[in-house]
Amino acid sequence: MKNSFKIMFKEYIKLKPIEIQQSISEFPAAYIPIGALEWHSYHLPLGFDGLKAEFLLRKVCEKINKGILFPTLYFGAYDTMNFPWTFHFSKQCLRKQIKAFVKQLYKIGFKVIVLLTGHYPLSHVKHLKNIAKRFMKKHKDSYIIAIPEQYLLHDLNYFGDHAAHWETNLGLALMPELVDLNQLPLLPNYITRLESYGIMGNDPKVHSNEEDGKKMVSLFVERMVEIIEKCWI
Repeated sequence: MKNSFKIMFKEYIKLKPIEIQQSISEFPAAYIPIGALEWHSYHLPLGFDGLKAEFLLRKVCEKINKGILFPTLYFGAYDTMNFPWTFHFSKQCLRKQIKAFVKQLYKIGFKVIVLLTGHYPLSHVKHLKNIAKRFMKKHKDSYIIAIPEQYLLHDLNYFGDHAAHWETNLGLALMPELVDLNQLPLLPNYITRLESYGIMGNDPKVHSNEEDGKKMVSLFVERMVEIIEKCWI
C-alpha cells in the first residue's frame, strides 16, 4: 500500500481570513519568491528564476511547517540581461513594488518576511536588501531576510551563474520535468556561450546533475529554516 501521507503547508491565495489570522498568531512569517521573466537558454523555462525561488520556499515550508507562502512576484525584476523573450523593469518599479508589498504584509501582521530572489544581479539584490534594512530600522519588531539562494551556499563555491552548471543543478533537483538538456548543442567558448545561448558559467551538459542539485536544496533548506526560527524565538 502506498503511503497516503501528504505534507501540507499554507498558501495565502488558498486561505480564508480565519486561517490567515490563526497562522499569524502561531508564527507570523511570510515567504515571498521573487523572480523574473528572462531567457535561460534553450534548456530551462523563461520563468526559471521565480520557479526556482518558489520551489525552494515550498521545501522550506514543508520543513518548517509554519508561516504562509505567497505567490511569486515576476514583474519588477531589475537589471535583466538584453536577451530575447525577456521583460525589463526599472529600479524604481522594483523599489515601489517591494516597499508597498512589505508595508502591507507588516500591516496584516507578518513580522518575519522572507524575500527569496531567484534573480540576483548585484544591483537587484542591493535594492532588496536596502529596502529591508530601512524597513527594519523603522519597525524594530520586524525581521526581513532578503537574499538570493546562493548566499547560503557559498561554501559549495556557488556564487551564482545564469542557466549554467549551478542553476541547472537546481532545476534538475526541483523541476526535472521542465529541464531539457537535449536542447543544448556542444557549447562554444565562454563569451560566445553567453551571447548565443544565454549561458553564463560552466557548461550544464558537462557539469550539472540532479544529485548535486538535491544536495544544494537540502543544505539551503536546512540553513534557511534555522535562520527563520532564530528570527522569532
